[in-house]
Amino acid sequence: SETKKETITKLFNVWQSERVTEWVKPEDIAGLQIEQTIDDLDSDDGCEVYTGFDFSMGDDMYAVSYLATRWNDNSETQEFFADMDAWVAEEEMLKSPLRRLYERWRDEGWLHVVPGAVFPTSLFLDRVAALGENLHMVAYGFDPYKSKQPVNDLSAWVLSEGANPKECVIPVRQNFANYNSLVLEMDTL
Repeated sequence: SETKKETITKLFNVWQSERVTEWVKPEDIAGLQIEQTIDDLDSDDGCEVYTGFDFSMGDDMYAVSYLATRWNDNSETQEFFADMDAWVAEEEMLKSPLRRLYERWRDEGWLHVVPGAVFPTSLFLDRVAALGENLHMVAYGFDPYKSKQPVNDLSAWVLSEGANPKECVIPVRQNFANYNSLVLEMDTL
């Protein structure tokens, strides 16, 4: 609770005031959970999927989140479905202060561990491409902070699928740590 304001502001990019508001309780969410994954959905259900990418700086998890929407049978309300894939490089997991948590998530099937020290960006694209065979992927959001190469790879794949990356590959800033292109290039060099 002592870091709630900072967490919401920095990680969720939602400015917080000093006023007290009720936080979403676990029991509120538990009643909405179902035993289904993104792999269980398909376009025949009328699902549209919005995808968010978080490209790690190399010392964190890599994640792809999915938000699927579909109109109910009465076409008056929408249903929403959220899921995610998460990966961590094995060497990073072993030296992480969150190692025990990562190991638990791995053991429970929530986290994929990639052998070695480097996460291949192709895992993101392979996963999304496989889902795209059965689902209508609408948009791909990403944090632009130091993500030039993964975004170029994603844009090339989107183009190969016949879509315009400028219309569906969309930057979504997580915080104020973004640089302009020139500074990114200098940092890369």
